[in-house]
Amino acid sequence: PHGDGCGWCPSFCGGAGKCMIGKTAPIFETCRADPDSGLLYRQCRVENVNLAPVIGAVVAGALLGFYFLYSLLRWIRRRHGTFALYLKKKRFDITYAGRKLYLLPPDGASYRQFFLMVMVTVALGVFFGGAVSDRGGPFYFQSEFYLDSLVSIAMDLDNCNLRYLPTRNYQFPTSLIAAIKIRFSYLDHPKIRLVSDTCNPASYFKLENTRDPAERYSNFYCSVEVLIPDRVVLPTTSINAIGENVTTVRSGPMDDDTRNFGLEFGANEFRMTGKNLVARIENVSAKHIKYDVTSGSLLATDVTFTPFATFNSFDADMTVTTDKATTVHYWQKSDNLACLSAGTAYIDSACTTQCGFVTSKYGASASDTESKLATDFRFLDRYYRRYFDKSLNGQEAANATVVALTSPPAGVTRRLLQTCAQVPEVPGCIDYTSCSLLQTPKCLCKSSCDLVPPAELDFDGYSGIRGTCDDEGKCCRLVCGGHSRADLFPHPGTVRCGLCVPQDACSPPTCGAWTAGNLEQEWWLTSKTGQISVSVAADLGGRSSPEQHYYRGEPTQPITPSFDSDQKVLTVAGLRQKLPQMK
Repeated sequence: PHGDGCGWCPSFCGGAGKCMIGKTAPIFETCRADPDSGLLYRQCRVENVNLAPVIGAVVAGALLGFYFLYSLLRWIRRRHGTFALYLKKKRFDITYAGRKLYLLPPDGASYRQFFLMVMVTVALGVFFGGAVSDRGGPFYFQSEFYLDSLVSIAMDLDNCNLRYLPTRNYQFPTSLIAAIKIRFSYLDHPKIRLVSDTCNPASYFKLENTRDPAERYSNFYCSVEVLIPDRVVLPTTSINAIGENVTTVRSGPMDDDTRNFGLEFGANEFRMTGKNLVARIENVSAKHIKYDVTSGSLLATDVTFTPFATFNSFDADMTVTTDKATTVHYWQKSDNLACLSAGTAYIDSACTTQCGFVTSKYGASASDTESKLATDFRFLDRYYRRYFDKSLNGQEAANATVVALTSPPAGVTRRLLQTCAQVPEVPGCIDYTSCSLLQTPKCLCKSSCDLVPPAELDFDGYSGIRGTCDDEGKCCRLVCGGHSRADLFPHPGTVRCGLCVPQDACSPPTCGAWTAGNLEQEWWLTSKTGQISVSVAADLGGRSSPEQHYYRGEPTQPITPSFDSDQKVLTVAGLRQKLPQMK
């Protein structure tokens, strides 16, 4: 397709060989000499060397050389007398011609300085020309693979940054490739090596870092670029983060060099797994997308035409957006920290609030409540602290609304900043006039419920769930018995069961051939402590469709901050206080 045909590379895949594009040399790949046979590009077999013609040619050349030298010496002796006089004459002729053409310095000049200047000029030209520069660094890709026959790609990466990039922004010859090309750049070290197997359609790559643990990631770098031509469907791809440090995956039109770019896997899968993986992808479609990690984060925007997806994590936050109707099965196990937004949303929650009295092993004590109160003014920025003092001592003190703390009477403002050291810091339960703990059922419950970390709160057969005390002194927790289900539609006013409504009653996009729990896309999201966020919204001429928002299974309204007000509102752990505009 490029006019150069192809040639055989005998050293590829340990001697198996491969036909590469290029006439005199491969255009998109590198063909090294075969270590066993010494064959180069376009050399298919070892030629048997006949020594007789070679020896004859060498002897004939030597005889001709001796005859020419003998004839030259006889001519010099006849015309110039001696060979030394001949050299002096030629030196004079060259010097005269060079000065006449202004190529040599005039008579009396310092030849030492002249030749020193010439050598310095040549050395500077070679140095700045890059002829003696050492190739290396994160932007030098020492390993390149042109994968023109693929079924799948699997990569085990350790602390690498992987990017998907379009070939249209590259220079020749990369801009002409018609298949996928992968480039690796990594620290050149004896204990760091790239293991690759591209000899069959199921390609595999692994970056092995066997350095000592104390210096494993010292000055380490690893960059991977996957170059993709336009309108190419990617094969099944698996990216596995095998190291303790974070591995990143980035793709989409969010960068200047990737405008209008996306990943299209068609009927193939896109899998991201491992220990610590941060993924930022946009404009992606696949038969199945899988994100299964321990830590990291996922931000996947504009995911379309993906009928099935699974997103699992232990503590990684996951955010996914789409403009297609999607059935979402979600389960945030620690506290139902799931945020759902859509033009129309129908929620079937699998969570219930269960309240009960905590056993005595969580009894309140000073040692159990050593954690710092988030609303302690000692931890506020100094920029705001001065205005809290002024507002609480001034006219606004009577109107101040304090949610997390009991409102102190006038004259004890400074005690707010100092706190009562001998009293356990229980939010909203401190009497600042007497430095004592309020003896209400709710306050007595907090030290064994609200202030206990979710991982340590274990009673009534449930653990790892955050608790909140009610007015009766019971510890209430939101217990989820499995995945909740949500049918999310991008357009407002959409019916949940499109087939259940007569065709003449409504029309697309609010009606269609779908039923509850069986929409265009079906996704499963599960996390132990990481937050889950899913947004399904349509783009209506540059503006997003009106949305319904649900947080922890309950309807809520989005918070839209205003920057035009003449007052600032500070909210810290439930403390809400209006401050005058700072001049």
